[in-house]
Amino acid sequence: MIVFVNPRSGSGSGLVRWRRIEHEMHERFGEFHTVVLDSPDAISRGLRLGRVPGDGRVVAAGGDGTANALVHALLSAPPSYAATYILGAIGLGSSNDFHKPWSDTASIGGLPARLNFARASWCDAGRLVFGSDGTMSTRYFFLNASAGITAEGNCRFNQPGPVLAALKRLSVPAAIFYAALTSLLAYRNTPVTITLPGSDPVAVPLTNIGILKSPFFSGDLHYDIARNHENGRFSVISCERMTIPERIQLFRSLMRGTTDGLPGIRSWSTPSITLESAGPMAIEFDGETVLTASAHFEVVPHALRVCP
Repeated sequence: MIVFVNPRSGSGSGLVRWRRIEHEMHERFGEFHTVVLDSPDAISRGLRLGRVPGDGRVVAAGGDGTANALVHALLSAPPSYAATYILGAIGLGSSNDFHKPWSDTASIGGLPARLNFARASWCDAGRLVFGSDGTMSTRYFFLNASAGITAEGNCRFNQPGPVLAALKRLSVPAAIFYAALTSLLAYRNTPVTITLPGSDPVAVPLTNIGILKSPFFSGDLHYDIARNHENGRFSVISCERMTIPERIQLFRSLMRGTTDGLPGIRSWSTPSITLESAGPMAIEFDGETVLTASAHFEVVPHALRVCP
């Protein structure tokens, strides 16, 4: 088994949290290979050098970005290679959406964990293809993706100014709330063209769109859908033309996990979706962000074995 530990997760507390549970991990699993993510090539190097023949267990010990990086590394390889691995995770991060809904039975040392390798199952993932002028890039994700306020909030959280940086050191939940609220107030509805399979493109003034395999994102915020990694489809929820009072209502509703009764809401179930805008827009996937004018999302069915 290989455990990839991100020391920068949890606003820099990742390594301290890992040291607290490392002994319990050895008690539960015996010997394993630890890779500290201290360089851009640490995951690829760890996968190449740390694997024991016949043991495909890998663990992302960090936040949602760590899990996303490992998902991307595995799915960027040929399918025959990814199929030999089983993905587990330990939540050392700020939000740990990868582990929601949390359960006391799925934990280690009081931290959320997905380590039941015996019950791992094949799960869908998402593929994001983005870029312009013929230069396209591909990223994989496991939980969800977004554009609009959620993506802008993640950009702020990942690249904080002085106030947000200070808040992250004091209280991560408060920092998430601050990033979400400031994005909600500052964001301007953006003209975006949405294209679904078999449908004509639709131009909308976009407030927010969630492209979901899991309903959980950004702290306590969540949509009113079930987590489903086996149906080959995204749940898509689009919020359009919302004024600031309506956005505040949306924020309060998502704290409770519902969008019932809100204006400007549309939803679809689809295996793929394309978003296009006149200029660069923020796109978020599992907490990571990029800027692009064109983004195509598609489900990769049964892409990877993942612990429950």
